[in-house]
Amino acid sequence: PTSSSTSPPTPSTSNLTVGGGYTLQVTQSFALAHSTSERNRLRSKRKLSLVLDLDHTLVHCVNNDAAGKYCDNEMLKGTVRNFLLPYENIDLTNVKTDGRGELNNEDEGNLFYSLFAFSNPSMCKRHYLKLRPGLREFINGVKDKYELSIYTAGTRYYALKVAHSICRYMVNAPDVDTIKSSNLTELEDKAIKLNMELFGKRIISRSDTGDLGRDVKSLKRVFPDGGRMSVMVDDREDVWANAKDNNSLFCRRSGEPPLNLLYIRPYHFSHFTEMKDVNNSSGNDVTVPVGGRIVTDDQEFKEDDKGLEWTADTLERLHERYYGIVEGRERGRKGEGKEG
Repeated sequence: PTSSSTSPPTPSTSNLTVGGGYTLQVTQSFALAHSTSERNRLRSKRKLSLVLDLDHTLVHCVNNDAAGKYCDNEMLKGTVRNFLLPYENIDLTNVKTDGRGELNNEDEGNLFYSLFAFSNPSMCKRHYLKLRPGLREFINGVKDKYELSIYTAGTRYYALKVAHSICRYMVNAPDVDTIKSSNLTELEDKAIKLNMELFGKRIISRSDTGDLGRDVKSLKRVFPDGGRMSVMVDDREDVWANAKDNNSLFCRRSGEPPLNLLYIRPYHFSHFTEMKDVNNSSGNDVTVPVGGRIVTDDQEFKEDDKGLEWTADTLERLHERYYGIVEGRERGRKGEGKEG
């Protein structure tokens, strides 16, 4: 690496955003060596890389307090979560809370925001998060075959809280704003551990890639080789097509989304649709409008959204196809060696 920078790359360098949201300007030789190392590491685990969007892909989030009534609705089975976040115009860089929590440390970061919210409630806004149907099954189905990353148009604070909320849901932990490090419950411990196992430091937000613009996602920014072993799942194609540094391996024409982008129909919780979304708008729903809608009666929450179920099936087949080819080639080379 040459430096920590968000300056434009030169013909001999690339910008690479790494764990904790740092962007480094690296040489092309380093980028190549890093890509080779990552490819070998993933193959040793028989995994591929899966880059997940958040809003309208995995969740639907609003910050309207009217949404609070859905949090304890038994029919929703814990799929509406809530958390506090500082207002975006508040600079937390120099805020200290008993010396605990660092902004660029994912597990301590969630503790930091909880302590900050407890001490400064007037500087925070409560957010309400509806998880897409089938999310638990989706994650359990892909986590052994894919290394998961998050790439969102939301802020870093937001991305950390959503990832933690998802993990709380996975282990049936409650939403709690004021948890002190010495009094973490067993379920909270499980949620923190799962968060590190699933996502680790692999969370990229618009706070980390501001130089690209709000409606731009660059796969090369995360994977210097352009993501040869990666798949992205997103409800928006345009944000990927807007990147100027798309790899020609997956983008044959300028302005087109990468070929390794797996489009998913935008998810909307109908009881949130009259409320303003927290981050970007969803992509256009180009599919036939069947399923994925909820009846208007507040007492009925019958969702028939199969987006994650279908996506998991596609990802499983992609994984089988990729490693079928790779392992077939390896067997062929071993056979040639024996004949020689």
